[in-house]
Amino acid sequence: MLNKMCHLELTVVDIKALCKSRGFTSKEANSRNLLEGFFLTETGVANALGSLTRDEVILLHLMKLTPVTVDAAFFDRIYGTENSRKWRFGTFNQKYKDIFKQVKTSLIRKGVILFAEKHETWEKNTKLERLRFRFPEEFHPFLPLPFGPAMSISGPGNFNQTVIKDKLMEILNCHASASEANEAKYSLSIKDGELRMGGKEFRAGYLVEWQRAIWDLALKEKSHKKAGQDSASPIAAVAYALSLLMPGEWIQPDALSSLLKIFCYGIDKPDPEKVCHAGWKQGCLARQTIAGKTYYALPEDHTNVGAQMDPCRFLKKNNDGAVIVDLSTIPYTSLEFLARISNFRVAGSQLTAFPNSVKLGRIVMDIDLVPLTSWLRKNASAFAGAISMIEQRWGKLVVHQNLLVARVKDLSLKVAIQKAFADSGKVVFLPNNFIAFPNDLTKKMEALVNKSGYVVKAIEAK
Repeated sequence: MLNKMCHLELTVVDIKALCKSRGFTSKEANSRNLLEGFFLTETGVANALGSLTRDEVILLHLMKLTPVTVDAAFFDRIYGTENSRKWRFGTFNQKYKDIFKQVKTSLIRKGVILFAEKHETWEKNTKLERLRFRFPEEFHPFLPLPFGPAMSISGPGNFNQTVIKDKLMEILNCHASASEANEAKYSLSIKDGELRMGGKEFRAGYLVEWQRAIWDLALKEKSHKKAGQDSASPIAAVAYALSLLMPGEWIQPDALSSLLKIFCYGIDKPDPEKVCHAGWKQGCLARQTIAGKTYYALPEDHTNVGAQMDPCRFLKKNNDGAVIVDLSTIPYTSLEFLARISNFRVAGSQLTAFPNSVKLGRIVMDIDLVPLTSWLRKNASAFAGAISMIEQRWGKLVVHQNLLVARVKDLSLKVAIQKAFADSGKVVFLPNNFIAFPNDLTKKMEALVNKSGYVVKAIEAK
């Protein structure tokens, strides 16, 4: 894109203005090859970006978050006018030719974005439709903040911690959590002893995903319009903006008005106060009130809060060497660690974790890097014994019970097996044409092989 821009797209007037903005010398101005070589350097980038309007800076932040290039229509959100929008049912050129002129004047000639025709768009009727634009990754560190000065306030602020606590009680089926808690994608359950969330093995990060989902749901109840192409949802916009704050910095919702207008172009203009309040209510944001004014920031990483806590505050020794888990106090990363090495069972309103040797074997080389392991060794005999046994056997012997291994050299047969057992999750394809599957699939596997016209050759080793 850079090569095409420098050699095919930029006019002499464009190059002259670009070099002046970036502080390039006459050598770069008179050589397109030199201009191409110098364009992505940091020379003059900070000054060029500093000369942009607040809306233009916000637009570049959105381009930064957009994983693909954008077309001329993307810039309508800041350069569009009532006059340009009169072409609502006009051609692409009629709607966006004046906007492209503004893009060239304000961004291209400032030397802060790339543009060129895209090969894959030759079916488009006009060159303007084929043009694509990108904000280079090399310029991201120099981009000014998309809002005014933040307020420095000490302390963590007010943070709604009960949301996730209530959610975890789903495991015990004795507490109603926040709205949509039972949605399958984020439901908590124990299946065959494994703690799962949304059908996957539990991870602390999934709790954050769930919080963002119910935050988004709370706002969708007030607006039925979806964000347009190349636009962001209100929660994504606010979360991104607050992620740019330094520790101890807070901002008022009104400071996000322009950012929301540009990021969420195409939907009802979000009310920044309502977006932030909903985020706080769902435990996604922290807030502080100073002199009657409310400020917001992202909370500390609450998935890891209390990770250094004495395990006696959230684990209780059981008579059989397992541990009883207190879901109201356990740090979420500690719960994730237990899920990685344990099976769970629920009796009444009590959650018990006991060791799973297979899971322990997967992380035995790193298990002592987790402080909780030391407590389990000293206080939970079942865990101590399981860890000790695996360490003693590590590297000596691997035994698979009720497991068969087959070698399938024919590609068509291998494809047939993949299709037939894709949903079972029980057939594993190994290197060198080997597959492994449990003994209870033997009859089905043999039937498929015979039906496909092949012969099973069995080798038994004792």
